[in-house]
Amino acid sequence: MPTGTVAAHRLTLTAPEWSVLCALTQTPQPPGFDTGEDDVDPALRQEATDALSDRGVLVDGERQPAPPVAANLAILTGGPIVVDIAVSVRRRGLRARYALQGPLGASVLTLPDEAVELSMFPAASIGWELIRAVPDPTELARASDPIRLALAGAGAPPSGRIPLEVLAEYGPACRVAGSDGAAATTDRWQLTDAQRRLAARLDSEVTGVLRAVVTGRARGSAAVAQVIWLAAVSGWLATRPVTAADGTREVVITPAERTGFAAAVAPYLAQLIGDDND
Repeated sequence: MPTGTVAAHRLTLTAPEWSVLCALTQTPQPPGFDTGEDDVDPALRQEATDALSDRGVLVDGERQPAPPVAANLAILTGGPIVVDIAVSVRRRGLRARYALQGPLGASVLTLPDEAVELSMFPAASIGWELIRAVPDPTELARASDPIRLALAGAGAPPSGRIPLEVLAEYGPACRVAGSDGAAATTDRWQLTDAQRRLAARLDSEVTGVLRAVVTGRARGSAAVAQVIWLAAVSGWLATRPVTAADGTREVVITPAERTGFAAAVAPYLAQLIGDDND
């Protein structure tokens, strides 16, 4: 984080503590965060309540959240600009929600063992906060199986331009019909040699996906934008949708640094923040 910025305030909660806090404050849990409050054992619920009280998260005889926590939850559930992030890399997953309201932002991020992290931060720091939801490339490599790592080798990461539908069709076609499936997809889409090689590499090297959905209001109407990155054994791959001259929907694939994720989301946030300040 750049020198001079205000540090974020963070609070780590266990799954029972998060469940108790949401139930007490009637906070709707974002998609992917529902701990199933009704399924929490009563003894664990009481233990979590006591722990929240001891930590100062709950006050007034365990009936109210402390003012900073209440403010955090209020922004998280009421902020007009929201970014929902879902990361899935093989058997590993991460969810995050960010919300902006005026000069402040709030987030909730999943942690191992079903714990969560609540944060409140200056809205100007949203870029640095978003990057925290993007796993480091070394984690992607650890999540890859040895065969994929061996196939990837030490060459340049995959890059190029390919029809959008090929991303969905090529892998299943190969798994069902082998080389015949690959050839059929190549013929169907009239892929160039470069596109065919790119499709094959993506099928063998991509291990997961990061999807960010940005919502808010722009020019008085509801606005939704999506940023998708692919997790590969070599690191992150950014995707950018384009339309070919013949109208075919295509995707431009480029290697990306983890820190570049904020820049990928920034144009959509800038439009929404500008509209929110009008």
